[in-house]
Amino acid sequence: MKTLVFTLVVLGSIVAGIYAVFPARDHVLIEEAFARQRDPRTNVTTGFTMAQVAAIVRGQVGDELPMPDDHWQVDGMFVTTVLDNPTAVLRIERDGDVVTYAVQRTRGIAPDDVERSDGTLRAVGWRQGKFTCAVVGAATSRAHWIALRR
Repeated sequence: MKTLVFTLVVLGSIVAGIYAVFPARDHVLIEEAFARQRDPRTNVTTGFTMAQVAAIVRGQVGDELPMPDDHWQVDGMFVTTVLDNPTAVLRIERDGDVVTYAVQRTRGIAPDDVERSDGTLRAVGWRQGKFTCAVVGAATSRAHWIALRR
């Protein structure tokens, strides 16, 4: 009985230590999208169409990448690394709504769906096949840009 209690205490301590040293990284992609939405100067401005941007991004992030449709105008794009994964961050506009769309191939476990507010901004994150996507836009126009989530 003492051995069982000792084993459980040791295992519990190891698990607690791991969670203390390695905190959860559930919403890092949404945080990246929030940062890009707040400071649009960080996006590389392009004169490309959505189809051209999709081709560039697919070459760096991966095939079968879920991208916005051609009705969205590309205001800027940036390819970065989030959690050691190549990540495409697009600043796109449609009918006056400017949103930031971030997508990356997910390795490992990622949260299914998440929705957060931060002041006047609203963010939605989701899994789509092998990819994790996040979109951030004005909370007042959420009904318009939520269609990016297919």
